[in-house]
Amino acid sequence: MNNRMTSLEFICWGVFLGGALFFLDIWLSDMYEDRHKIKQLPPAPVGFKHTREEKAILCTGWHTCMKLAEAVTYESRSEPLEGRRLVAQVIMNRVNHKNWPDSIENYAVWRSTD
Repeated sequence: MNNRMTSLEFICWGVFLGGALFFLDIWLSDMYEDRHKIKQLPPAPVGFKHTREEKAILCTGWHTCMKLAEAVTYESRSEPLEGRRLVAQVIMNRVNHKNWPDSIENYAVWRSTD
């Protein structure tokens, strides 16, 4: 009896498993979102830090993170890194304030209409 999978069976199982993991990620992602729909990762182990490249890759998967990056780039293109961090903090403070747009997407659209 031959217990080996054919290539078609292997591909089908791979697609099935990938789809199951995708939907599991979508279902569990609600646990890590705050009220502004910013997906938060679980806390990293003590002493662990992502590199800048890893942070950029993580950010491209989330629309809100990309909008925040666009807004920071638009408002502080020529600033050093610390200045861009401060601008990001100001944007988040404005989003949390009642007199400003209530999400980063709305803030980015509001700023582009000025």
